[in-house]
Amino acid sequence: MLRSLVGSEMCIRDRYQRRVRENESFAMASSHGFRNCAPVGREERKAANDKESIEKQRLRDRREEFFAFEEPVPRAEGGVSASVPGSVGWIPESDRFNTDSAYMLRAHQEGERQVTEDFYDARREATVRREEERWERMETEESKNAEIDANCAESRSRKNAGSAPFDLLTLQYHDTPAGENLASLDQGARERQFARSSQMYDNANRSGFNPVTGESNAYHSSNRCQ
Repeated sequence: MLRSLVGSEMCIRDRYQRRVRENESFAMASSHGFRNCAPVGREERKAANDKESIEKQRLRDRREEFFAFEEPVPRAEGGVSASVPGSVGWIPESDRFNTDSAYMLRAHQEGERQVTEDFYDARREATVRREEERWERMETEESKNAEIDANCAESRSRKNAGSAPFDLLTLQYHDTPAGENLASLDQGARERQFARSSQMYDNANRSGFNPVTGESNAYHSSNRCQ
């Protein structure tokens, strides 16, 4: 709070002094001989009556011979004790430890550090290369398995399907041209079977009747003609 009040008072004082100087330099005399000056506010007049500000303003405005200290380096960059390029105490960082045993110790430490970093870099690269090869093998195997699945998709879909167009559960032929063809073939086989059995029975007994039961032979040629 105090810092903000002091800052505001300094701003007011500076503004007042600047306005006074402007009035002194730009004041114009009127036709009646009066000098026209801009009015000064109450806060500005109050700030101008501060003893400390008046002394500082007088020190800034003095023109006699006096010693004025100027900092070679701004205070924000380190002040008087800072070493910057161009100052007396400045030296490059690379030349600070290259003239005594500290330089040798530093070089030895840097060498050890470089060896360690090279070791870890090599191990890291080997690990990355090994992982890349492993992923490539996995992708190759996956693509190969996908190709096998694509080639065997049709055969796997017919794995539990019968080769004949006939349903074993319903004992019906499939309603397809292949099913109709199989039905006609089976019908022809049954007809040939009946004809062969009749021929064999007729060849075995040509009497026209069954000698055991005395019934007429239905498969005899005379009965078939009827």
